[in-house]
Amino acid sequence: STGSSGITAEYGKQWYQRRVRGRLNLGQQYHISKVVIYNRQDCCQNRINGATVSTVLGSQKTECGTVTYQSGTNVYEIVCGGTTGTLADSIKIEKSGIITLCEVEVYGSPITE
Repeated sequence: STGSSGITAEYGKQWYQRRVRGRLNLGQQYHISKVVIYNRQDCCQNRINGATVSTVLGSQKTECGTVTYQSGTNVYEIVCGGTTGTLADSIKIEKSGIITLCEVEVYGSPITE
């Protein structure tokens, strides 16, 4: 992170941040092994509590896990699908209320034909 954070508006359960509309489009299908979320450090760290991370393939959504806020923790790792990963073409982060994230990293391997 370069010291900047994004903030969402309180619009129900969607994660809104400028051009990101609740979904991080991966551009192709991947086996997703984990999603790493870097939380804001200067304020409001507890807003991340209850954020749900899901993989999406077409119209099918598979929940990977939910973030549980811990004081002093700035990086949260959510495992998706264990060693085989979860097939996805996008990642979705949802929470009721406001959420502030600094960075999201997605780990996985591309599907090759």
